[in-house]
Amino acid sequence: MKMRKKHIFIIVILFLILLALIFTYVKVSVAPKNEDQPENNTQEQNARQPEQKILLLVDFGEGAIKEMPVNLREGMTALDVLKIGLENLGISLKTKDSSGIVYVETIGEAEGGQNGKYWLYSINGEQAPTSADQMEIKAGDRVEWKFEKPSF
Repeated sequence: MKMRKKHIFIIVILFLILLALIFTYVKVSVAPKNEDQPENNTQEQNARQPEQKILLLVDFGEGAIKEMPVNLREGMTALDVLKIGLENLGISLKTKDSSGIVYVETIGEAEGGQNGKYWLYSINGEQAPTSADQMEIKAGDRVEWKFEKPSF
């Protein structure tokens, strides 16, 4: 009789564990989604959306031009594009912050001030109206940096 009670007790415990597992599975699989929180499916969204590109051109003068497509990220500036592109090309960059404005001093071996030349940039062939760290870029833009004498 004692052995039978022990078997029944073990069977009841196993049955309760099984019920708990089933209840947990059902609760997880039918739990409603919280509509207030965004879904965490960034990889799925990225797979559906084509990558948006920006073209970076760096003109060192005398026919030495480097070209690099850069993937667009939200809030990206012309300076961000330059930093990423140069890093991918293995070219060094030196900037200077003066009164809240960032200037590009040196790209590779071309240092601003040599022979009166400086690093100037344009977006889609138009001189940019602000400093590169403030100029936000959009998909399809062409960001061109030239080492040249300023016309102003």
